[in-house]
Amino acid sequence: MRFAPFIAALAAVSLLWTPHLPAQTAKEAKKGEEKDDPFFSGPPFSLDDLLQRVGVIADRRLRIAVLRRGVSFSPTPEDYDKLKKAGASAELIQTIAVKAPPPPKPVKPAPPPTAGPLLLECAPAECAVSVNGKARGSTSKGAMEVRGLPPGDVLIEFSKEGFEPRQVTIALHAGAPASQHVRLKPNAATLAQQGRDLVAKMTAKFGGPEALRQSSILSGTGNASLWQSGGQRTEWKMISKLKLPAMALIEIEGAGLKWWTSLAGSDSKADGSKQMRGGPVAVEMEKLVRLYRDYQPAMLVEALRKMKVSAADTEPGANGEWTLSASGADQSLTIALTPDFLPSRVRYDSASGLGSGLEILYSGYAAIGKAMYPKTFTIRFADQAQHGLEIHLDTVNFEANLANREFHR
Repeated sequence: MRFAPFIAALAAVSLLWTPHLPAQTAKEAKKGEEKDDPFFSGPPFSLDDLLQRVGVIADRRLRIAVLRRGVSFSPTPEDYDKLKKAGASAELIQTIAVKAPPPPKPVKPAPPPTAGPLLLECAPAECAVSVNGKARGSTSKGAMEVRGLPPGDVLIEFSKEGFEPRQVTIALHAGAPASQHVRLKPNAATLAQQGRDLVAKMTAKFGGPEALRQSSILSGTGNASLWQSGGQRTEWKMISKLKLPAMALIEIEGAGLKWWTSLAGSDSKADGSKQMRGGPVAVEMEKLVRLYRDYQPAMLVEALRKMKVSAADTEPGANGEWTLSASGADQSLTIALTPDFLPSRVRYDSASGLGSGLEILYSGYAAIGKAMYPKTFTIRFADQAQHGLEIHLDTVNFEANLANREFHR
């Protein structure tokens, strides 16, 4: 038992260094070589072989056999402890340590399979992204690449202030790339702010409040095409006069006939050729002059300021146009704006349905002073394909001193 400390130390370090065989053992091995002993030849000893022979075969003889045949295992501290308990001497244990093969190198486990890179894109940029509930940061220029995800379903959430968050589930496969593009829907507050911004941009494009005020008093000359309720079309030379918000006049002339209609608030007057009195053109003109007045750019901007406005989206449509909605107590307007924020079309709808589907079209914008003014103005009723009025102005003059008597004669 006096060798116990020495044996324990030897077992603990046997894998970290290669001791030299003691000289005595080497001499014994040489002496053993001189004898023809079959025990000294054969396959290397296993741990069980040695445990069965310790205490049965003389220690010296067993040490020489181990020296000659070697051992087939790399002893662990537990193996040395078993040998000591079986009665192995310190010299035998040292000999086993010398002849033992080095322990096998640990085999690194294969890394778990991963899916190919996941490309995430969102609009509008930039969006915050989480994967399976774990935040991954924000996209850069609208895109983010996520690597190292395991195969299987992953839950992706995109979010951005002012927009409704969106979740999508993506099935990932080992080694295979994947991608996902989402467009976030703006919330009501964002759309309302975008609507106010569009009204401001439209007002600025018209030239601002002062230019709109100037365009509220004007006279113009040109041509008019009138489609009656039965679809009959007539062509006229025309004169128009406006003094907003109340007064408007249109005078048409053609084929030896003449007719004029004027408005002062809700009061209307009309007169002209005897043949036209009470006829379909005279009846149509009162409605058309009222709409011509009420949908002038200055009147449209003023109406929008009193209504609740909202944009359809924070981005223009595929054709580059913006869509603006406005609602009041009993009516709503849907307005299409060109890419540079000028109205191209206005649709009217009422809560009762009366007059719903009426459309006003604006085109032929021209710079007049500091204002942008549509020289082509079209009114389309919804009751049939061809019913309304189209006005093309050749000349437009803003006349600040236009007298009331020019209208209500």
